[in-house]
Amino acid sequence: MSALSHHQGSVNRSIEMYDLKPVDVLLERFTAWKAIVRQLTAWFEDVFYTIQDQSCIVADHHADLDHT
Repeated sequence: MSALSHHQGSVNRSIEMYDLKPVDVLLERFTAWKAIVRQLTAWFEDVFYTIQDQSCIVADHHADLDHT
């Protein structure tokens, strides 16, 4: 990217930010964070259920060893 196009992009972003009201900026940021938090929650749930499933398998295996 050339310096000129980088500068034009910066100008466009600053104009866009200037046109937005503070509440619009906050709403946009909140919406972005909400999506991030949802994705992180889903990822942690997957990790939790994977660990839970593996723990159940190990517990079942140990219970089977007790019966032998």
